[in-house]
Amino acid sequence: GDRCSTFDDSIDRDKPHVIATIDVEVGDIATLQQPIDRWRSGERGGEDRFGDLILFDLGDLWLTESERGSRPNIELAPNDSEIRQNWGWFLCTHGRAKESIAEFELAVRNPLYRTPDVSLVNAGKCSEAIGDRKRAEEFFMRALSINPGSGVAAYNLSLLAYREARFDEARALMKRVMAQN
Repeated sequence: GDRCSTFDDSIDRDKPHVIATIDVEVGDIATLQQPIDRWRSGERGGEDRFGDLILFDLGDLWLTESERGSRPNIELAPNDSEIRQNWGWFLCTHGRAKESIAEFELAVRNPLYRTPDVSLVNAGKCSEAIGDRKRAEEFFMRALSINPGSGVAAYNLSLLAYREARFDEARALMKRVMAQN
């Protein structure tokens, strides 16, 4: 089904921001393409309130042929860590995990980024996906150093330790995760 977040009137209208995330399982692509086309043409505002950056979770469907393999939206807001995080995750989940790591690292470098642990966990997952377990562990540990209460980081670190037959470490990390729930 469709899901849309609410619009926040408090944001600065002169800067691109994510104001809506729409998940679509089955839908009318032509209808969804309209706000994207308005954004690309520079048209802002209006009754539909899609005047700022919109992220559509449609996989490859939301990218035009010329955008496939490029970095859409980043050129609009190169210092926006959320966009870099989302683009990194898109790359990772679409067969380009190695490329995604740089996007996560750029997101984390921003001192104003409120959730760097999310990008670090995702960088760890993507590093593991390409077989770089050492780097994955480093990313998970960095996430835990920033957010010691991150159950997601501890869980992924536990899985990694388990896969490497470090069972005592995996058990200790899993106890940490379970204590949070």
